[in-house]
Amino acid sequence: MKTKYKNKKAFTLSVNFLVIMIIMVVLFGFGIYLFTTIFNNAIKLDEQVHQQETDRLNMLMDSGDIVTVLNPQQTAEKDALRFPIGISNENSDISSNQFIIEIEEFEEFNNCNYKFVKNDGSSFECLNDVVLIPSDFEGNGFQINNNERKFRLMQINPKHYSGFYTIKFRVKRQKNNEWLDYGKLQMIWVTVP
Repeated sequence: MKTKYKNKKAFTLSVNFLVIMIIMVVLFGFGIYLFTTIFNNAIKLDEQVHQQETDRLNMLMDSGDIVTVLNPQQTAEKDALRFPIGISNENSDISSNQFIIEIEEFEEFNNCNYKFVKNDGSSFECLNDVVLIPSDFEGNGFQINNNERKFRLMQINPKHYSGFYTIKFRVKRQKNNEWLDYGKLQMIWVTVP
């Protein structure tokens, strides 16, 4: 009689153990799913101009700027430097225009999109990995209707995390199959401590 009772206890213990293991596996899987969902959404958010940035760009453009760029936004140390750009299509004689954003090369250096100088001034580098989101380097650029605003995001992945970055860019508007400068040359200076 005692052996039956011991077997029943052992059976109950192993069933309880299996139930707990199944619950743990389900919770672990849910945790992984939740983590990857949050991580993927965080990456997606980093590739968009956020509402707060849009509001600040609109405020600057309400004061008369047709092209404006915000100071760099960096969500965490060693993340990409984010530069939200606002463009307003004003005084157009047609209903919509094509626009492009061109990163200006530094004249004193060939094929140099932006400069990096270390904080101590000891060295200078010419780097070429500026990213526009969405990409406006290829094709016909992007369309903006007359009296409409569009927002773009420029990102730089810093190769060196303490130094001084300089970037120049210009917005161009297409008129009669020719790209003309739109607004002034934009200069961005960033110090990464």
